[in-house]
Amino acid sequence: MKIIISPAKKITDKNDFEYQNSYPLYLKEASVLYDHLKSLDLLKLKELYKTSMAITEKMYQTIRNTDITRPYLTALFAYDGIQYKYMAPDVMNDDELAYLNEHLYILSGLYGALRPFDLIVPYRLEMGSKLSINDHKDLYDYWHDLYKLFKDELLINLASDEYSKAVTPYLNNVINIRFKEKSGNKLLEKGIYVKVARGAMVRYMAVNKISDPITLKGFKELGYKFSDELSDDKEYIFVREG
Repeated sequence: MKIIISPAKKITDKNDFEYQNSYPLYLKEASVLYDHLKSLDLLKLKELYKTSMAITEKMYQTIRNTDITRPYLTALFAYDGIQYKYMAPDVMNDDELAYLNEHLYILSGLYGALRPFDLIVPYRLEMGSKLSINDHKDLYDYWHDLYKLFKDELLINLASDEYSKAVTPYLNNVINIRFKEKSGNKLLEKGIYVKVARGAMVRYMAVNKISDPITLKGFKELGYKFSDELSDDKEYIFVREG
């Protein structure tokens, strides 16, 4: 069983965690993309990122001063977003971290898929970015074979649609996890709450060493409860009162 999650936009320079690190599986492919980013001028990079000039200039300098073949940040601890805060890997014990190392993959526009302790460099490249390179019209096309990494195992999808659609449309062995808020007669998916719940779910899986997807139905963190009525074998839906 494997788990996929999305990265966070923000990457920190925090690197005070000691673990047996590894190099990304698709470092060669990532290097091609990184070199392409280096070739873009400031305005082209701003257009790609859709960020302020200040953020663009910072990434522009970072890209030019970074050698992607000499990564130094541990992926799981470098991403700084709501999902990762609620996952809280920095307070996990060795057994819980070993579980993540065996089961968890972080999908990435630059790296394709990262294991938790793969080493990375600071970057900004969302999977949905309008970036064409060589004969590939976009990053989904560039990473068209990424699904093969997961074709032989059950896949628990905790990634956003932007990232999961790089792999899940080509697989039959997927359980999609959804978190919904009850508001009157409506069930809504609210971005920030979904990110919180995804992080908590990953932590729940690590703490409980989940290997059977049926046991995921016992997740009751943050007030969520599994809905038998709304769920099926391909989609587990968790609901809580808004």
